[in-house]
Amino acid sequence: MTAGVQATVNDASGDPLGAHVALVIVVVMVFWAFLVAGLMFEPYRQFGHTGRLLQLTGICHLLTVLQDSRSWPLARVGDVASILMLGLLAHLILTLPQGRIISGRRRAAVAGMYAGVVAATAVSLRYGPGFDAGCDCFPPGPELSAAAQRGLLYGSAAFFWAYGLILGGVLIWRLLIRPHPAQRRSFALAALTGALTIVGVGGRLGLFVMPGTPAPDGPYAVVYAATLTTMVLGPLGLVTVVVRARMHQASILDATVGDQGLLPPSELENALATVLKDPTVRLTGHPPVEPGRSGVPLRIAGDHVVHLTYSSALDGQPELIRSAAALARLTLRDDHLRAELADNLEAVRASRARIVQAGDAERRRIERDLHDGAQQRLVSLAARLGLALLQLSRGQHATATATVTAAVGELQDALEELRELTRGLHSPVLENAGLAQALASLAERSPIPASVTATGERLAPAVERAAYFVAAEAVTNAIKHSEAQRITITAEIRNARLVLTIQDDGVGGARATGSGLSGLADRVAALDGRLTVTSPPGRGTALVAELPSPPHDLR
Repeated sequence: MTAGVQATVNDASGDPLGAHVALVIVVVMVFWAFLVAGLMFEPYRQFGHTGRLLQLTGICHLLTVLQDSRSWPLARVGDVASILMLGLLAHLILTLPQGRIISGRRRAAVAGMYAGVVAATAVSLRYGPGFDAGCDCFPPGPELSAAAQRGLLYGSAAFFWAYGLILGGVLIWRLLIRPHPAQRRSFALAALTGALTIVGVGGRLGLFVMPGTPAPDGPYAVVYAATLTTMVLGPLGLVTVVVRARMHQASILDATVGDQGLLPPSELENALATVLKDPTVRLTGHPPVEPGRSGVPLRIAGDHVVHLTYSSALDGQPELIRSAAALARLTLRDDHLRAELADNLEAVRASRARIVQAGDAERRRIERDLHDGAQQRLVSLAARLGLALLQLSRGQHATATATVTAAVGELQDALEELRELTRGLHSPVLENAGLAQALASLAERSPIPASVTATGERLAPAVERAAYFVAAEAVTNAIKHSEAQRITITAEIRNARLVLTIQDDGVGGARATGSGLSGLADRVAALDGRLTVTSPPGRGTALVAELPSPPHDLR
């Protein structure tokens, strides 16, 4: 392509119209190369303003063809576009690979390049050999001596040569030498074509402003042809960075998602190290403190944070790091949820076993209470009634009357014991009047003074029964073990949940893992509730049950 462009330039030297057409064609090719490259960079945030700088550079380069226009305004537009193009190229190179100014030194360097380009281009337009009578865009002023003009032109040429060499060196340093080895392959073609482009631009401009008209078939033509070629290839080289970025992100997804789903955490670290091409990648519980290390915090659940640490050389690819961090977070959260689900399933199995055991124990208690209490009284009642019949048959009416009277008392005692037994299973007051009245009735029967503050709102039957059972069991435990002087019961609705609190001023020291409290916790958990026990020694016990309380329609 270089030979073709040089031949076009040489062959067209005797044909101004042909030269102009050939130049326009090549310039349009350069424009499209920069425009396409800029559009491909635009969606990627990790490259900052690189896409826009490429597009603006291509537009300015396209407008430079107006410099040869016979129209004074159009020619000046071409001159300004030429200055802007050189400044934008410097801006682009000095901000790669991030595409943004990230320090005061870079800002000063970019501003200095813009100022130098304006000054050097102004000198070349005013006194350069490419213009027969100089540029008429400058106001008339004192004429400089030939030696002074040559000095200015040599100075401008030196600036343009330094412009190309310095920016080319910066590009090689930033894209080939400084980056992590994982990045060099992505940047190699962009660095080489970009360096050749900017060195060619600087060299061509330096030769152009040298005193004396550039020979069309001399070094200037060779450099000009090579520059036009590399200006087409340079943006295309940058496109490879985008392509590799896409491939790299896809490789992260392929590496962390296997045939059976997400990789286990034990394999995640090695997979990330492979795709990031950084063997120092680690997943740790603390942020990096060593120099040359960077990290991203990954919040897994609550206060559980894992840090993805890696070489600071990868900081130039923040979008890649974000992709890796997002997939690492997803994998670790998936593992955390799986572990949490397994723990919950185990807790459900244990809870079911405790509920079965509690049901068996409750049945045995009822059988024992019936056998030792009401059943014995009924046996005694049957014996007394049999004795009364015998006494009546013998004509002992007074004695039979006394025996029947004693039997009636025995029957009343049996009925009371049955009532006490059934209260632990079901409260008629709860069914008929609601939780508030049932808790008040429970407090009245307590031998320890108890106060109740409860909502009068009716709740779902299952919630009311669970709350009453918890309160009854807590009061019973306080009576048996707490040595309390007072019990306080409160029941209120907070955020669509019933919060039941039973507190005493006893000796405390209750164990939340005891069989009785475990049974309460299981009963509450069965309704998607939560039970907490606070019982510091010597400071009483507070039992708090939180239960969902959807509205209950009594109609």
